[in-house]
Amino acid sequence: LDCAQLLEEIRERLPEYFVEGRSDRRGTVGFVGYPNVGKSSVINALFGAKKVSMSRTPGKTKHLQTLDLPGCPDITLCDCPGLVFPSVVATKGHLAINGTVPLVELRDCVQPVRLVVDKIGVDRLAEKYQLTETALREGAARIGAEADPARRLLAAFAVARQHVLRLGV
Repeated sequence: LDCAQLLEEIRERLPEYFVEGRSDRRGTVGFVGYPNVGKSSVINALFGAKKVSMSRTPGKTKHLQTLDLPGCPDITLCDCPGLVFPSVVATKGHLAINGTVPLVELRDCVQPVRLVVDKIGVDRLAEKYQLTETALREGAARIGAEADPARRLLAAFAVARQHVLRLGV
């Protein structure tokens, strides 16, 4: 779908009285969704220029912003901040691994790692991050063998990268 096709699709979905000029009001089209999925990018593409700011970091759009589309007197575009309802959608760990919350807002790194370990497995992650058996054993020894697999993986990662304290990880 290119910009012209998207604009045509938007016009087709507006009530007829907006498009045919039978109303002094404009049709407003809101771009709503999760953070960092490209809402602002689509609006900029429709304009053919940077009209709204965007970032790779979720949460750049802070408030509603309306823009009148040149050449389309019947359409106003509305850029909305990403919507996340954490208690309904998922845990903070899920939001972190999906990239819907900035990592700097993450208070605990273990929960998202636990989700990834549960889904992929320690062995595949150890292979991906080139964690040796020695690093895995030493990490487990530093944190305690009874620790859950996510914490042991993180400890092994810290050992392999030499990011350890003298008395622990």
